[in-house]
Amino acid sequence: MRAVVSKYNVDLLTQAFTQRGLTPLKGVNASPRVWFNMSLISTWFIIPGVIGMIIMIISALLISTTIAREWERGTMEQLISTPVKGPELIIGKFIPYFAIAFFDLTVGFLMARFLFGLPFRGSYFLLIVLSSLFLTGALSQGILISVNSKTQLMATQLASLTTLIPTMLLSGFIYPIFNMPKFVQAVTYLIPARYYIVVLRDSFLKGNGIATMWDEAVFLLLFAVTMFMLATRKFRKKVA
Repeated sequence: MRAVVSKYNVDLLTQAFTQRGLTPLKGVNASPRVWFNMSLISTWFIIPGVIGMIIMIISALLISTTIAREWERGTMEQLISTPVKGPELIIGKFIPYFAIAFFDLTVGFLMARFLFGLPFRGSYFLLIVLSSLFLTGALSQGILISVNSKTQLMATQLASLTTLIPTMLLSGFIYPIFNMPKFVQAVTYLIPARYYIVVLRDSFLKGNGIATMWDEAVFLLLFAVTMFMLATRKFRKKVA
């Protein structure tokens, strides 16, 4: 098949050159190359998506049981009786898990660089800033789930349903978004992991800056602010 196609292409080129009065070129072969991953190493494309998926799932699952655990164990009444305000309580729950999630992200980054040999061509500072926005949104989403759940089991199930399945199927990690139906493509715009995986792949492989990733940065900022505001407003220091 390749020989037939190659002969057909040569005939077309010869005909095009002849019609224009030019001398046909002999022995010219096209050699396509893949940008940013010329060797087509699969791990270079997969690992950034794995990091984004793991961070999203771990962040939401870890923190989704915090406030639900207080309700389930009956210790929420003690917290409600203290002078600590609702936003302060949310921030107090948020900071330790942010440190844990950022540590997990650092471990994933180091494994990608030194264990799997991924090149890093972008800006470390930009990656830290955008990763912090993504972690803030993911953790705030987990807090929002925890606020609306009275048991740890319900919180874990809701966190898995809203993070695991959308991140795996609708973020472009496994299935290319341009191959999805138009309706599903519209839904993927609401998946934050879609934008963060693009940030990771662009930072590792392409070396893009904020001029190229400004739309992903804007969405991650909106995601972080919206989730944090919803979490703080939804929580009320009331027993019922």
